[in-house]
Amino acid sequence: MKITFCEDARRQQIQLAKAARNIGLDEATVESLVNSGYILVSQNPLVGGDGIFVCDSFYGSKTPPGFFPLEQLTSGRSVDAKIKLRRIEVSSVHEIQNFLREDPSLRKFSADGRVTFRGQPREYRIKREYPNPFIADEEGEISMLPSHWRRFRDDFRKRCEPEFWSIFSNAVGKVVLSGPLRRALDAHTQNQEVEHHFSGEIKGQFAALEQHYGFPTVGLDVTFDLATAIFFSRHECVTVDGLWDYVPVGTQVTYLYAFVFRDPAVIETRDLLETIDIFPAYPAVRVQRQRAALVGCGMYSVNIAVPDVAAIFELQPGFTMIGSPEKEWLFPPPESDPFFGALLEEKRTNPGLLHSVAEYFFHRRTSR
Repeated sequence: MKITFCEDARRQQIQLAKAARNIGLDEATVESLVNSGYILVSQNPLVGGDGIFVCDSFYGSKTPPGFFPLEQLTSGRSVDAKIKLRRIEVSSVHEIQNFLREDPSLRKFSADGRVTFRGQPREYRIKREYPNPFIADEEGEISMLPSHWRRFRDDFRKRCEPEFWSIFSNAVGKVVLSGPLRRALDAHTQNQEVEHHFSGEIKGQFAALEQHYGFPTVGLDVTFDLATAIFFSRHECVTVDGLWDYVPVGTQVTYLYAFVFRDPAVIETRDLLETIDIFPAYPAVRVQRQRAALVGCGMYSVNIAVPDVAAIFELQPGFTMIGSPEKEWLFPPPESDPFFGALLEEKRTNPGLLHSVAEYFFHRRTSR
């Protein structure tokens, strides 16, 4: 799916630059605002003050930190509603579980199964020319940019011209897919009142799958399973002769983020797939085992997951966990994951366009 946002984004960037100049900001400041990803969303003289409201394209419509007066950004004054992310040092999975059960702000969401997690060996930061006053600290802002948006972090004006495509999109899919997935999707289409199998909801659901199997997308991976998130926190992704592998981290602090997504809520990918007929034949086993989900991050909300972080667990060196999942279980081989096997068959047919489908060192090792 190729998305071009040029016209809309450039219009809002030009409007912000014009409004900023009109209130006396110098050209260097105007350039910094645009470079940092702010856009104009309203200019109303009846509001009071300068009447200029901006959207921070890191956080979208979340208020704060996504929508606020320009004056709060450029005045240099501190804001009253600053978001403070809680950090908790932990040495075992039991400490995390106890916190989730006992913390007043999390225990109900945890009991209802609404807490999601993301594990990372390190924490990433980004320092913009104009950091967001509601969420930045002296080290900048936490960065949870999905893979597609990361390439624009040095100049967010360029995000207006991304070339993001999906193998299940109208323009690409019918050319790329020629193997088992194409045949299954064609058969599925015959029973649907849609233009073809890349239309409507089906396309969106498959986009989630692409992220889980290695494609760069505009979505952020999270999981409903604490053990899975801890695995990704305590393992580093490396490549061996072009194959992916996960190796344990050394003696370092690693990170696990707990989220509560309220608006919109996040749904497990496996639940999205239940309405698609092809998955009895090609079940996506990896997605089921990892209890994976995807947070959509649009052009005007590239870092939208950060305001929904409810707690940051800092896993200390020597962190212990009983019953940690093995990588071979979380990433089953193609013979155990029919959807993965079908993707690999498609990749053999068109390796140039499907090179992002990840293959794993430990699969080759166990098959010898």
